[in-house]
Amino acid sequence: MISIFKKQPRTFSFMFFCALIALYVMPIILTGRLYIDDLGRTLYGHSGWGSNGRPLSDAIMQSMSLGGELLDLSPLNQILSVLILCIALYYYAAKFFGEISFIGSLVICFLFIANPFYIENLSYRFDSLTMALSMVLLLIPYSVASRRYISDLFSILMIIGSLSLYQASIGLFAILALIESITTSNKGNKHIASMIARRVMQLFIAFLIYKTFISSYFVEGYYNITHSEVIKLSHESLSVLIENIKSFLWFLNSYFHSMPVALRVLIPSAIAYSTIKMAYEIYKIGSKDNAIALLILILSPFLVLVFSIAPMAILKSPVFAPRVLLSFSGAAMFYAFLMLRNIKSPVILTFIFAPLVWISFVYSYSFSNASKSQSITDEIIATSVFQEISHHEFSLKYVTVNGEMPKSRQLLMAENKLPLMSKLVPVYLSYDWVWGAELLNHYGMNLEFKVLGSEKKNMICKSTLITKGSIYSLYSFNDILIIDFLRTKC
Repeated sequence: MISIFKKQPRTFSFMFFCALIALYVMPIILTGRLYIDDLGRTLYGHSGWGSNGRPLSDAIMQSMSLGGELLDLSPLNQILSVLILCIALYYYAAKFFGEISFIGSLVICFLFIANPFYIENLSYRFDSLTMALSMVLLLIPYSVASRRYISDLFSILMIIGSLSLYQASIGLFAILALIESITTSNKGNKHIASMIARRVMQLFIAFLIYKTFISSYFVEGYYNITHSEVIKLSHESLSVLIENIKSFLWFLNSYFHSMPVALRVLIPSAIAYSTIKMAYEIYKIGSKDNAIALLILILSPFLVLVFSIAPMAILKSPVFAPRVLLSFSGAAMFYAFLMLRNIKSPVILTFIFAPLVWISFVYSYSFSNASKSQSITDEIIATSVFQEISHHEFSLKYVTVNGEMPKSRQLLMAENKLPLMSKLVPVYLSYDWVWGAELLNHYGMNLEFKVLGSEKKNMICKSTLITKGSIYSLYSFNDILIIDFLRTKC
């Protein structure tokens, strides 16, 4: 383990890495705004991850709250998630990045955590810990050496555990297998083929056990079942897959195009150069003896992107959100490793990685401040709605929203420069999103969300007007509160 930090004491190097990560995650975990599911969990203390096929998440989070209802322990959960991930990355880097300098290894591990998609995972007060643990369990089999059959069993157990925490991270296992193959490319075809076959076997057996004994038993509810169905082979399945891929590529493209133009040219060029250089090194060793490693290396820049989105793209109705792309952490780590291993010019490396690190901080801090700004808008509107309702004697049980609440000017500016921010900062009072009701419930109300669909406009025109303002109008229809941001004309 010392080899990765030859010139640095282990304790100092780890503390330095943690300090850099702390500087990055600090604004995210101290934002203060309840993030999506947190709205419900802080009110009711429910867990319910088991119905998503994540029973291990229930067990861990309930244990941390001493059983029963969940307590809001933030930011402890988020701090623990980052600390555990840092430790796992440290040991993983010690095994696979030994030929890279201390600074280079630090950058590789930093970019694993500090990519904009993982911001959403870090924002959850409860889920952040179990999502991080799902990735840690996938890193462990690659970091710990053991006898073959014990290793196979251990890896299978780790994969099952990861799936039982957060299924979307599974693409990381395949990306780590690519890195393992490339870093041991000098051992010949037989070794590489055997190693890949073992990883595929481990993944297949683990998934089969998870699907048979965990997923089929725990997953329930229309939402969870719908979002876990794999695309079936049919005439329409290809078009569904293509649309899913396009949707996820939008996230990747938004991140890539938020970089300066020079960086958008330099990074692909550096990746191409690094791939060709390393391929030539493998070829010189012996093209016939290392043909498999050579093929894997040539395809690897493309394959890591495939593995980042494939687990979600093959679903019939996936969740399109940054949080499900946490496997991209492995892709970011792979690209950084590839460039740092093969490019020796400090000037070129500085021109690539200094802006990348800075962009990570730009996303982190602008996200935090945009979220805080939107939180103020949340409070103003939710408080206003409560005050308007409290002045009337309505017996209201449900709420529905027509249109979307205003976004803060700071959020709009952030979205203009960083389009991905529109997916990172949620707007709760928005059309048929259930979290609008939970936002209002944090400000004195006790309402359930009602989905009206196409009936909404007709119902508004038949409703009793409570108040009409410049931002929204309030109506009541029997026991339903209607918040109309579109100011519908009948």
